Order: sequence, then structure tokens, then C-alpha cells
Amino acid sequence: MISRLWRFLVPALLLAAAPLARSASLPPDLASLLGPRDSLLVTDAAGRRLISWNADRPRIPASVLKLLTAHVALTHLGPGYRFTTDFFQDEEGCLYARGHGDPLLVSEVLADLARDLAPRLAPVSELVVDGSDFARPLTIPGVSDSANPYDAPNGALCANFNTVSVRRCAAGRYVSAEPQTPLLPFARALLKQRPPADGRLVLTHDGGQAALYAGHLLAHFLAEAGQPVAGTVRRGMVPPEVPPVLVFASPFPLAEVVARMLEHSNNFIANQLLIAAGAKVHGLPGTLEKGVRLACDHARRNLGWENFQLVEGSGIARQNRVTAADLDRLLAAFAPHRHLLPSHGRARYKTGTLSGIQTRAGYIEGPSGALYRFVVLINTPGRRADPVLAALRQRLP
Repeated sequence: MISRLWRFLVPALLLAAAPLARSASLPPDLASLLGPRDSLLVTDAAGRRLISWNADRPRIPASVLKLLTAHVALTHLGPGYRFTTDFFQDEEGCLYARGHGDPLLVSEVLADLARDLAPRLAPVSELVVDGSDFARPLTIPGVSDSANPYDAPNGALCANFNTVSVRRCAAGRYVSAEPQTPLLPFARALLKQRPPADGRLVLTHDGGQAALYAGHLLAHFLAEAGQPVAGTVRRGMVPPEVPPVLVFASPFPLAEVVARMLEHSNNFIANQLLIAAGAKVHGLPGTLEKGVRLACDHARRNLGWENFQLVEGSGIARQNRVTAADLDRLLAAFAPHRHLLPSHGRARYKTGTLSGIQTRAGYIEGPSGALYRFVVLINTPGRRADPVLAALRQRLP
């Protein structure tokens, strides 16, 4: 045990004195795994650098950037915060639905919402969906107008992550791939125009598809609850004089939303949280610029970040740049929330992947029970993050 601990501590102490050490100063098993564009940092609970390689060089973080977005949301919205969707009805029976960016307004939630809302309503003449809390269009760097689910757009009123899950039946027709979600005529019409990718039709902001789909899905569940919408579903804004009927609070507190975002590395949720937090601090309408400004201010003032560039909150954009040292500062601040990260045995960490990029950042419990923070930023094509992490596990006392 003593010899094993000595083998770890000797190179660790040497590296702590030279944060930008040459590869020859790294333990051989780690040096063989890292390339010239990679960074590695391991610190103990007191923040002492145990292993450091290019820790102060900015790298593309990929989805480990979601840790910053999570910390921004938890700090400025609060772990117990719940997104709301507001409903109003005028004297003519027109029902208005105004969204505030709820990223988990999924079919099951909409069905429960409709059962709560229906008894409070007079007969509904038409349904107006109001997504004005978020500016339009919302362009996210790295997100293209593709049919891929990770390119789903953001908005103030969205259902099912702005996607529709489908499959082909035996007869070759599209049917819903989710028993809780009907394949509505509105979605069937879109499928004729745009084939799905990976089994999901991605809604767009063209013609207000995303908000209108949320409205049509709500109308379906209202009908099931005994309150059908007699007329059309259209976009609009709530007139100031229309009285409120219901403020529906999400069943999911923000801490659970963050946990789901981190577990599934959901880009849509990440930027919904960033835009919503930016709107709370800097005012409506929510924009990506306000969210990024809040994240940058938070990183500098609350975390002490020094050398970074942010353009969005999910890590999908290759323009993002963060150092391992700054991510370690974030991990130190995020430690009270580390239970929200996916568990991997004795480790909890976030992964990130883009073409030619692999990243990992989180916490490892050593065999002795000591807790370590680690950041692995692989930006050298052909190199991989997991072998580095496996080697680290072997070295921790």
C-alpha cells in the first residue's frame, strides 16, 4: 500500500509545481494517452493539483459545459423552482395558454394539466398559444435546421422537447412510438413535408410549428377531459384585460430538471434553462444573448473563471472554449449538487462528445474514501477520454 501511494504522490507533487508540464513529466501511462491539444487536471478536496497537463489552455468542452448551465440555473432560479404555464379565458370562451419555457412539458404532464384545467373553463371557442416570453427566432450556434433531435429549437411554449416520436407500422404508415402521445393530424401533415430522423420529427419555428403543436396536443387532452376546443388553434398574445384561470406549476422541481438534463445530455433542456435564467435576471423576452451574458457574469464573479468563451449553454457549439482549471473551479462550487450527476460506480461525472472531441468532468471517490475532482478535455482527434479516466482510477489512493 505504501509503495503504491508513493508511486502516485511523487509524480503528483512534481506536477503540482509545474501546471503546464511537458508530457515527459506525466506518469507514462497517462502521457501515452494524451495528445498536444488535450488537457487533464486532478485535484483533491482541498483544491491541490495532483496531476495537471495543459490545465490553463482553453479547449472545446462539448457537453461538460452543461455543468455551468446547471450551476447558473440552480443559483439564479433555485433548486426548488418550478416552471409554470399560465391560462386565461375571455368572455367569448377563447382560451389563452402562455408558456414560460418549461422544458419538461411532456405528454403525461399535459394530460394531467388538461384534467386540472378542464373543470375551470367555460366552453372553449378557440385556443391561442402565446410563446412571447422567448424572443423569436432563437438561433443557437451549433444547432442547424436539420431533422436530428439534438437540433430541436427552443421556445417559451414547447411540448415533448419539440419533437414527435414515430415509427412505421406493418402497413408502412407512421404511427406514434409513444403510447402516451397520439399522432395528431397536425403532426401527420408535417410528416408529409419532412421525414423524421432517428424516429423523431423535429418541429421548427417555421410558421410557429413548435408552439402550435403544443396547442394541438393540449386541445387533444382537453377533449379527453371533457372540454373540447370548438374552433381553431392559433398563435397570439394574451390581452392584458383577460382574467387568469390557472397557473399550472410543473411537477418537476428544477433540481430534477437538471438531473434529467445531465443524465440524458439534453441540449434542448440546457438552452431552455439558460434562456429562462437570463430572462429572470435581465428581463423579458428571454434571448440567448441574455442567457450567455448571465452565464459569463456568473463564471467570472462567482467562479473566478479567467480564460473562456461561451456562445450557448449546451456545449453543442464548437466556438465554446473553457480551461480545465476553470472547470475545476466549477466542480468545487457544484459539489453540493454532485448527486444530480449520473453515477458510474465510485464516480459521478458528465460526459461530452463532438466529432474529434471527448470530455469528462466530475468527481471520483478513491479506494480510501477520499474525494477527487477531475477534468479530462480531449481535443486531439483519435484520442479518447475513457482510457485516461480508467488510468486515473488506478492511480488514486
